[in-house]
Amino acid sequence: MKTKNIFSNIIMILCITLFTGCKDDDRTPILTSIESGALDNLPVSEIVLSVPEKGTNPLLITITWTETKFNMDEVFPVAPVRYLLEAAKAGTNFANPITLAAAVDLYANLYVNDINTLLLRQLEAEPGEAVPLQLRLVTTYGEDVKEENKVVSANVISLTLTPFAPPVEEDATTLRWKQVSGDWAEFAIYAWGDGELFGSWPGQPVIPDANGWYSIDLPSTGTYNLILNNNGGGHQFDFLTTPIESSSYEVHTQDGNNTSSFERVDIVIRWKYVGSDWTEFGVYAWGGSPVGETFGAWPGKIVTPDGEGWCKVVVLAGQQVGNVIFNNTTGGDGNQFDVDMEITSSVCFEITSDSYTVVNCE
Repeated sequence: MKTKNIFSNIIMILCITLFTGCKDDDRTPILTSIESGALDNLPVSEIVLSVPEKGTNPLLITITWTETKFNMDEVFPVAPVRYLLEAAKAGTNFANPITLAAAVDLYANLYVNDINTLLLRQLEAEPGEAVPLQLRLVTTYGEDVKEENKVVSANVISLTLTPFAPPVEEDATTLRWKQVSGDWAEFAIYAWGDGELFGSWPGQPVIPDANGWYSIDLPSTGTYNLILNNNGGGHQFDFLTTPIESSSYEVHTQDGNNTSSFERVDIVIRWKYVGSDWTEFGVYAWGGSPVGETFGAWPGKIVTPDGEGWCKVVVLAGQQVGNVIFNNTTGGDGNQFDVDMEITSSVCFEITSDSYTVVNCE
């Protein structure tokens, strides 16, 4: 009997222990302390931005900071946390902060073109105007950003930046073609009209790149008719007349005169704003290939609508578009939205400030 009682007591103790343990495990962790990170001092207090070499976006400055720690029950630190580097004009007490960078590490790299665009568009600075800024660090944790899981660094640092006037660049008209059937061993391009643009017949020989694409830059003025030929070997066909935009074509060559054919293979994206708020129009894309930012750094390609309100960009053959964001060149709520579809062929959209509809614009 005593042995039975001892066994029963052991079972009861185990049940109480298990019940208590489960109860403790179910308790929601409590945020008990926050150790705020701080921005490190900068090696400079003022930077005058200068126009970088064409096609580059060099590093302007690296901002670093110390770790922010959110502690649960005074024991367990929360990880990972997210950092936002914010800026505002000095003297505004961060009434309208803008985000310079987002990071999970303890630093952020700022790049010349991106910061210059931000100064001119979001802070409405004039080229050559020194803009005194204050920078702060905002740290959050958790899926939902609430006031209780958000902390602003105790310190702010000052940095004065002076933007430059972006160079006015005319878009070069580049003509590309690729032989997808036929056996022409060589290509030359000849032009007639306002003079012989590429010299006398058979014109200028063109060498393909590693992927088989031939390309040549065209002038932005003048009228001319283009003829592709097998470098004077007796075969030729009429190609294009005064192209006004960069374009790519697949060609099907055959022997003889004007027996070959070709078709355009670029992706043309057109959109028309049917909302009421936006006055400027940009298109940005990330995750493209081989160029990651298909239309350049944020806010991407800024486009002026035509007389009927249509904006247009051309993605040359061989470039994957990536993830598209329509914007009004500033960004933020109401100023940008994602296009949640993969664009692999020419398409037209009607857009508002936060949505899009695919339409037929032929």
